[in-house]
Amino acid sequence: NGLGIWQPLARGPDGGGARPRHPDPFAARFPELRLILAHLGHPYEGECVAVLRKHPHVYADLSALHYR
Repeated sequence: NGLGIWQPLARGPDGGGARPRHPDPFAARFPELRLILAHLGHPYEGECVAVLRKHPHVYADLSALHYR
């Protein structure tokens, strides 16, 4: 149906939260589902790029990076 899931990668006050590697097994299991990782996984941009390169159906947005 062309729908996808936007995955916010929010960080809490303790620095914890979702990491770009967390949706990796989900992306492997559902290759027909488009995933969008928010903010290029900031502050884990390298980890996000690794997931993007591994799964052609996973994307990242670049919003909110201008001040970081």
